[in-house]
Order: sequence, then C-alpha cells, then structure tokens
Amino acid sequence: MSGMQIEQLYVGFLGRPASLWELNSWQSADDTPHTAVAVRDALAQSFEFQQIVSQGNAYLVTQVYNNLFGRAPEAAGLTFWKDALDKGAVTPADMVESFISGATGTDATAMRDKVIAAQAFTATQDLRSEIATVDSLGNNGKAWLGAVTDNASLNTAFDSLYETVTSDVSNLVPIPAGHHMAAKVGTGLVEELYVGFFGRPADRAGLEYWEKTMDSDGGVAAMRQAFQSSAEFQSLVAGKSDVQIVNSLYQQMFGHDGDAAGLVYWSDALAAHTVTVGTLVESLAAGATGSDADALRAKIVAATSYTSMLAIQGDIMTLLPVPPAQSGHDFLLPVTDDASLNTALDNLYEAVQGPLVIQPAGVSHAPVLY
Repeated sequence: MSGMQIEQLYVGFLGRPASLWELNSWQSADDTPHTAVAVRDALAQSFEFQQIVSQGNAYLVTQVYNNLFGRAPEAAGLTFWKDALDKGAVTPADMVESFISGATGTDATAMRDKVIAAQAFTATQDLRSEIATVDSLGNNGKAWLGAVTDNASLNTAFDSLYETVTSDVSNLVPIPAGHHMAAKVGTGLVEELYVGFFGRPADRAGLEYWEKTMDSDGGVAAMRQAFQSSAEFQSLVAGKSDVQIVNSLYQQMFGHDGDAAGLVYWSDALAAHTVTVGTLVESLAAGATGSDADALRAKIVAATSYTSMLAIQGDIMTLLPVPPAQSGHDFLLPVTDDASLNTALDNLYEAVQGPLVIQPAGVSHAPVLY
C-alpha cells in the first residue's frame, strides 16, 4: 500500500506522522503485502491508541475529530458517535474509518493537508536519518501536525520544517566537510554513485532497489557495473574521448573542470584499462578533499533530499515535477557548497508548497484509502 494510505491511518488513529521505521516496515517488500485493513487493525490494537480509548468514548470521539480535522466535534456529532460506541454499534476502528471515508468540505481539506504534512515530515526523517545526523524532529511530529488545518497552515508547517532541516546544514552531511569521502554506506553511497555516473539524484525505485542489493556479496561492484553499462550512462559518454569522460565526472561530482594533471592521469588510466569508469568514480569520491569534498557532500545531501521528496510526489497526484520544470540533473548542477545547497533545498521546499491536492477539497476521501 502507498505511503499516503499509511499516513492517513496514522493521522486518524494516532494524530501523528508515521515514523520512518514504521513506514518502511509496512511497505517492506520482504514481508507479505500489507493491506489497509491490516494496518488499521494493528493501529487499533496498539498500546498508543488503546491509551486514547481508555479515556472514555467522549474523549475518543473528540480526539479523532482533532486528529483528522483539527477541531472539536459539534454537539450532534459527539452525541451520535459516543452513543454508537457505547452501544457497541461501531468499534473505534470503524469510527476512524468512517471519518476518513466520509470527510467532506473543510473537514476533507483539513484531513488532506494533514496527510500531506505527515508524509512530508516522514520524508524529512528519511533525509536526516540517512545522512547520519541526530533527528531533532522525531518526537515532535504530533505537535507539529496538530497545527495543520488548511493550506495556509500547511504552508507554514512546510516553512518550519524546512527551517529545521536546514538550520545547521553542516550537520546534514555523510561525513564532516573537508574529510575524505570514503566509507559511505546506504543512501549516501547510492546517491554518490548516481551523482558520479549520471549527475542526478536517484529515483525512488532505484534507491530502494540498490539499498537492498548492495548488502549482498559484490553488491557495490555490481551496482557500479550496472551503472556503467546502463543506456543512460552510455548515452552520456557517447562520442566522448577519455579526457572528456573524466572531465564530465569532475563536473558532475565537484562542479568544475578537472585540473590538467588529473585529466591526463585518469584519461591515461582509462586508455590503459587500469581503471574503469566505475572504479574512477569511486577513486575520485574517496580522494576528494577541501572544496571538492565540500561540493560532493553538498550534492549528496541535495540528491538525498530530492529523492526523499519523490516519496511525497509518488502519492500526491498533482506534485509533478519536483521542482517544477526542473530535472534532477538541473537541480543538482548548481550545488557546489553550503550556500548553493541551502538555495537548492529552499527551492525544493518551495516547490512542495505548490497546489498540493490529493483530490479536490469537498470530495469524499474514500478512494485514497481503498
């Protein structure tokens, strides 16, 4: 099931975004595919939700209204749902499901914006945790989401999220600036290779596939070989000399042309077949220091952020492209240091604040869940 469907249930039952671990667990390809009913039942039985249920049915109804719509129930609604729960005509899970599927008007708008905000929050956890910084957002999702009730408050929430993510860009790095760029793993390594070979961020499917594949024997070498043999890479190097290929790698990874000595050294190595393009990408990354290390680090951070936003794009029908009229390659091209990284992330978050609709406000949200 989609991330948007999962977030919708987390908002309804628990009033918070799913954690990155929870989202990944429900979407894991290693397990039996999870249905909306399975997730609903698990959340209904969770200790976190049962703590809400234990406060009584009037409290439960009020809490779910606040979770989904950002408001207290009207008197008639509170009475109706409390009586239904008291008599056992509906279960708490049935009630949450009914609220989600029946929302219209301003309630549908509020729920839509809360679900969008929840997915953005979880995607940002992806960005921060995979780039190995302490996640200051993890315990604040419920309070952050509670303020979202319409497009205006959604935009405010995105602004605050962006400010939190970029408040200390120096922490959003695989390893400290100026250090060698070797020994990266996981997302950082996959994004590094996408930057080096293709000059763009990973697509979401590619990232997820290679994160799993690289853990197998020869996984990283297989990834390098696959990238080098790909139609995309072959089209990028078609008709280029070895010197031009080396120079394009410098431009994609560091944002500048190669120095004369480096171009001669590495092009000679390619011609002599003592290195492949795959091992050259690895060598350039591992040996980068100073401003080159800073540039590559910034590009990996930007690429990881871009790919994280694709998780939102995939479920929000109108969020295409991200950023508008700008490919991943063009998005990464100007990123060479912390200042240009900040600009790129700012542009990315501004793009996400566009016309964010799952379906028109006022239309029942049942198709989103089922």
